[in-house]
Amino acid sequence: MIIVIYVDDGIVICKNVVQMENLLQELGKEFQITHGALNRYLGMEIKTLDDGSIFLNQGSYAQKLIRKFGFEDLQPSSTPADENVDLDVVLDSRELKGEIFREAVGSLMYLSTMTRPDIAFAVSKVSQYTSKPHQIHWNAVKRIFSYLKGTANYGILYSSGGEDLEGFSDADYARDKEGR
Repeated sequence: MIIVIYVDDGIVICKNVVQMENLLQELGKEFQITHGALNRYLGMEIKTLDDGSIFLNQGSYAQKLIRKFGFEDLQPSSTPADENVDLDVVLDSRELKGEIFREAVGSLMYLSTMTRPDIAFAVSKVSQYTSKPHQIHWNAVKRIFSYLKGTANYGILYSSGGEDLEGFSDADYARDKEGR
């Protein structure tokens, strides 16, 4: 049996339905609980596919962020960052008001750590400028949102197949101008 608790939200996963029902009955004596099929958790949409695979996404959350920050009119882009833009080169010396920038970056961080690892690198780059953001950094945030606009329903698929897990890494130290 696996029990996941986050503040006042929880998940119980168990192969033995009787054990799970007994636990929920005991918990129900102390707490108000609801139970049923797991469709949403912490802003994630959870879909169990016919083959037993599980697909997680945050499409509704991504759309909500696009509306919240006023990016409905952005044209979708095919990548979350422009490789030709150096965020260290600031041509406009005026700083932006950082509150909205930090709020947007924080929202993107949540998305990238939950179901959207494809935006993690771009988000990590813009997050380096939260203390003194400039227009070039805001443009980079807008680029991430334009990518999200076209890919809002992307997510993570946990396959039910017994295949081996493969991982890939690219430690791009050459682009790290400070530490290389």
